[in-house]
Amino acid sequence: MNSESVLQAYINRIKQNNIEPNKIGTIKACYLNKNGYAVLKSLEPVNAGNAGYFRVRYRNFDKIRAFNNLLIQSGVPTSKIYVCKYFENDYYELQERVVGRPLYKYNSEQICKDALNINCDLNELSKQQLLNVSDYVFNYNLQTIKMLNQAPQEHFDELLNGIMVMANFGIREFDNNGENILYSPKTGFKLVDLDIEEFIKDYVKNKKQPLTEQEKFDCATGSFAEIFENCLYFADPVYMLDCPLFNEKQISELHNQNVDISKKIYTAIKNNGYSLHDKDYASYVLKSIVGEQNFNLNFGKVISKTEGRKK
Repeated sequence: MNSESVLQAYINRIKQNNIEPNKIGTIKACYLNKNGYAVLKSLEPVNAGNAGYFRVRYRNFDKIRAFNNLLIQSGVPTSKIYVCKYFENDYYELQERVVGRPLYKYNSEQICKDALNINCDLNELSKQQLLNVSDYVFNYNLQTIKMLNQAPQEHFDELLNGIMVMANFGIREFDNNGENILYSPKTGFKLVDLDIEEFIKDYVKNKKQPLTEQEKFDCATGSFAEIFENCLYFADPVYMLDCPLFNEKQISELHNQNVDISKKIYTAIKNNGYSLHDKDYASYVLKSIVGEQNFNLNFGKVISKTEGRKK
């Protein structure tokens, strides 16, 4: 059975059984299958008002798939893309399913569904519901941190290497929120939902005006460290809320638990042949991950001062 036949079979199954998606994003829903596939579907029927993204992706799909394969062959840990099609005004896409745990919760509607089993946004919740969501997200992040504390150093090294490959292609940034990075103790880190269209534009731009070595370093190490900012996203007021979801005690505990992860981040940067300086963005992110006191205690003597740095 070819990829298009596989996709059509899943489309028929979704429609006939009115299956609910496993994950809901901004414009796409994701259906996961045990046979190693993931099906992406437009949340709304594609019409004149919202056709832009999906039409462009459909028209350029062969180029998108080819560049995605190039990234994989070059060492970027992401999923394969197989085929796409329109069916009854909906856009569908068949990808390789990535198995692993998303590093932290990000999408507010998905959080409400996971924590409270209701479909709404955070700013629609009562005070007690917000407390329940806070406990759910905090405990989810804490469990993830404990899992990553047991992860081998080579998994962190491989992830940074893949991100450096993207920087070498001229890719300055990617949507590196924790729902787009999955971790499995067996296979390591995987990146999902990469914006390949924008990556191709960056690649073409880089051919004309290449990134400097310093720019590549900043892009890669900064994006790499940001992946593990599990205590920050809900530490500030979000989604029109008057207060953060995490209290000071929770943030302090996350900071303390993040120390071992941050050491692995620092070691991965060193193992990839780079040294951190105090003015590098990655150093700033490390401080936000563990808090200033933990940062000074664990990294104050190993991260170099900027003075005299070679550009």
